[in-house]
Amino acid sequence: MKYRETEGSVKCDGDQLNCVVNKVLIDVAERNLKKNNIVPLYYAANDAPKEVISRENIYIGLKRAHDCSGIGQISNNLCKLWNSDHPNYESAALLCYYNNQVNSIAPSCSDA
Repeated sequence: MKYRETEGSVKCDGDQLNCVVNKVLIDVAERNLKKNNIVPLYYAANDAPKEVISRENIYIGLKRAHDCSGIGQISNNLCKLWNSDHPNYESAALLCYYNNQVNSIAPSCSDA
């Protein structure tokens, strides 16, 4: 795991990444990853072009998300899986990956 020199919070595409430099916190997180056999999801996804935030661009982004992604169907199935009596964690990880891949298509969709 790579360490960042400064603390902060970065937001992109509605997700949030918190960066800390507290070695104790990082050690506890790494210990719990190993203890609970947690493998963080990592994958390369599409990146939206950088644009000025404006009313028009917000509208276009919302329209793209609506027209070009399957966020509702996949997310609903993921919620049903998590709320089942015995959720299959591997299936949940795959659905989460698939959901993010499908939803990362929206920024590059040209149908808006």
